[in-house]
Amino acid sequence: MIKSPKPDPSKAMRSFSASLPMMLLRAREAVMAPFRELLDEHGLTEQQWRVFRVLAKNDEMDVTQLVESTYLLGPSVARILRDLENQKLIVTRADKHDKRRKWVRLAPKGRKQVELIAPPSEAIYAELSETFGSERLTALQGLLEELQATAIANGSWKRHKPNTEAARSAPKRAPIRAGKRTNAADKVRDMGRSTQDAIESEP
Repeated sequence: MIKSPKPDPSKAMRSFSASLPMMLLRAREAVMAPFRELLDEHGLTEQQWRVFRVLAKNDEMDVTQLVESTYLLGPSVARILRDLENQKLIVTRADKHDKRRKWVRLAPKGRKQVELIAPPSEAIYAELSETFGSERLTALQGLLEELQATAIANGSWKRHKPNTEAARSAPKRAPIRAGKRTNAADKVRDMGRSTQDAIESEP
């Protein structure tokens, strides 16, 4: 009996360049390039600027809120805050009632840094909006929000309705500790963390 050749799994997949995650990543890198160049001129990383931007919109935040707002991992935020505090760009304080809780705000030096970088940053954004088209950009932002919500919903459905056969053969997982819940914000952060290693490895 002549054996038929084994199917090539790669042929069943769309081309790598047409992969949606890769297309989004390439678009992100292209959009971020001029911003990174600007930040490099001021000795800041993209992640540090993300922290600056969030703090600039708030008088004071606790570290947990900062982690959630910047979509950075806790250890990364802790390292960034340590570096920024050493440069006198931020001020931190312990909570009066809970010493484990830390509050963060921009120092005057840090706020001046934001005021210095904000105008050229907005100029870069304005140029992109004008070139691409403000209406198209607004539409794209709306579509990306819809895509994110759809991806979260689809991921949730797959996690809660696994394949029957696969579920039978899959090893049992450790029980979830009491009090641990997953909400929409957690799911969004989980999605972001799937590519966080690549993002946080940037200089």
